[in-house]
Amino acid sequence: MGITNWFMQRNMRNVARKLAKKVAPLYADSKSRNPNATDAEVVLDIAFNMFNKEDLTRTPESSMKRIKMCCETIQGFCYMMALDVGVLKGLMNLRSLQFTHYMDKELEAQGFTPQTKKQKERILKVMELRIPGWDRISGDADDVMRVRSDEKTSNENRKREKTLGASDKVLSELERFTEIREELGIEDNNYIIVARNISKYYLELVSNYKDRFRDELTLLLTAGILDAQHYIFIEKSIDISEIHEMAGNSLDSTFPLVKFIIALGIIMFKIDSPEFTIGEVIDAWGSQREQVEKEVNDILKLYERDSLISEATKVFMESPKFKSLRKQIGIL
Repeated sequence: MGITNWFMQRNMRNVARKLAKKVAPLYADSKSRNPNATDAEVVLDIAFNMFNKEDLTRTPESSMKRIKMCCETIQGFCYMMALDVGVLKGLMNLRSLQFTHYMDKELEAQGFTPQTKKQKERILKVMELRIPGWDRISGDADDVMRVRSDEKTSNENRKREKTLGASDKVLSELERFTEIREELGIEDNNYIIVARNISKYYLELVSNYKDRFRDELTLLLTAGILDAQHYIFIEKSIDISEIHEMAGNSLDSTFPLVKFIIALGIIMFKIDSPEFTIGEVIDAWGSQREQVEKEVNDILKLYERDSLISEATKVFMESPKFKSLRKQIGIL
């Protein structure tokens, strides 16, 4: 269950991030064509351009009402695209509410103005997600930055789930988990994914910017920042000083990169799975050390350029936006 929870939350973030990046230029284009349109009108225009207009004319009135309500905000439109017709269709209510939190934060990162709590509540109502305690599950009760799936907040939801057998619930969630992994092209466990990505960032830095690093510590620190940027810049749940400490503590190892990957993976896993103790998370990563080390060695020997990793590295190393941060962490 721990690994499933970890995968699910990280994969929901990936879906939210991709969707936010997709709608940002669509919104800008529609707004440029309709400069006097309200936000709701712009979002509805995006929806009509994305869906087949003939199909929309045959859409029942009740469904059109749902679409228009969701299109009241860009956030609602994205909920609809992911949860009604996208890869997350059929997700359990608790997971769906968690996703809305990630979606809100990714849209905010793209420069969109946050919707009001009342707007979100109206949208969730029409999507049949306004269950008791919805705002605590989605992080809207006290604007917490980290979603925590607290099933105790909903007596009604617990009663509903009791109608399913325990094995059916686990199977249902695992099936959805598998579908999401296939849709996103994920084939390996998350320990391997973390190891692979940090190793790729590390090699991109060594291959293209080695002369700008004074030492191994700064190299590890920068690779860690690139991999954990969602936690640092969006959730603000990891401080750069924490990653600096991990990098420093890894230098006494015979394989500093592996020790650093495991240390950072433990922190990210703990953030996304607060129901587990730090000891349990450490044990989980410890059990994967051999596989992690093998993956790192394979990447170091056989790495082929990854366009997304390369672009993210280039932006961080060359964009004026990160100039002060680069100076702060010691990049030349």
